Amino acid sequence: MRLVPTMRVWAYDGRGQNVGMFEGSRTGLVPGSSARFETALPGIAPGDYAVLVVLESDAGSWGVQYDLKL
Repeated sequence: MRLVPTMRVWAYDGRGQNVGMFEGSRTGLVPGSSARFETALPGIAPGDYAVLVVLESDAGSWGVQYDLKL
């Protein structure tokens, strides 16, 4: 089974306000493989953010939250 998920990133500032949603790269995955997904964050000022990274495909969605310092 091959998946080609879409990566989306939501960024939130220190007050919890959404400062943008950014669509990232798409890469095919097969069981047992790994890949690097990338996205640009244009217009985001330097600072501390919470980011939600979600991979979405027809087979489901997977997400993780990170703290990000720019």
